[in-house]
Amino acid sequence: MRTHHKHFENLGERLFSSLTPREIEEMREVIGLLVRKLKDRMGRRYAAGKRGALDVKGTLRDAGKFQGIPLILKYRRRPLRKTRIVALCDVSGSVWSAARFMLNMLYSMQDCFSAVHSFAFVCGTTDITEIFENNEVNQAVEKVLTNTDIEFGALTDYGAVFSEFRRNFMHLLDRKTTVIIMGDARSNYHNPRESVLDEIREKSRRLIWLNPEPEAFWTTGDSEMNTYKAYCHEVRPCRNLNQLIDFIEDLTL
Repeated sequence: MRTHHKHFENLGERLFSSLTPREIEEMREVIGLLVRKLKDRMGRRYAAGKRGALDVKGTLRDAGKFQGIPLILKYRRRPLRKTRIVALCDVSGSVWSAARFMLNMLYSMQDCFSAVHSFAFVCGTTDITEIFENNEVNQAVEKVLTNTDIEFGALTDYGAVFSEFRRNFMHLLDRKTTVIIMGDARSNYHNPRESVLDEIREKSRRLIWLNPEPEAFWTTGDSEMNTYKAYCHEVRPCRNLNQLIDFIEDLTL
């Protein structure tokens, strides 16, 4: 069991929707601290990975300077390829409380990967990457939730969002890209257009879906989660801090 589970035994298991304003601020600090630690860990891994495998020939060649004793190990220069992230975050009313933490996580992940491109959506995609790059975290999240061209009053339409993404942003995807979708998959009985999600999956390295609803609800009402699940490499509930921390840790392994 991971150490944070004991440390965040109470706060960590609270649903996002039941948090007090003070607990929200405490969670933001925890997420920021965690991501800073992960950034340091990935930085060390990247530095170690840059030296590549042992260069036996180079090591033996330099050993001639020391009577044939290999005192200096030579490594091949083979840079470690960092993962790129493309994230789509549902900010509609049904997931409003979870959306704040998802956006907070996206902001914090910017320094952990070679590139993070972020989108918010209800019935269409809004590129929020520059907002994250040009503002501190609290200001950035507030701008996304209040000052963008997102149609907050519209009905959520996942199929339309995926189709718009395919039309305008598929060039962001390649075999080094992990796509993260954050939302409840409730699409108000619109066409789910799962074939478009399949295209997104095929063009990316991994497709991961984080759902803030309990798994028991994924088969109810207008949820298309079971439809979309077949086209994802991984689907996981993300309703509280501990589940969010587990995801961030696993993403950087």
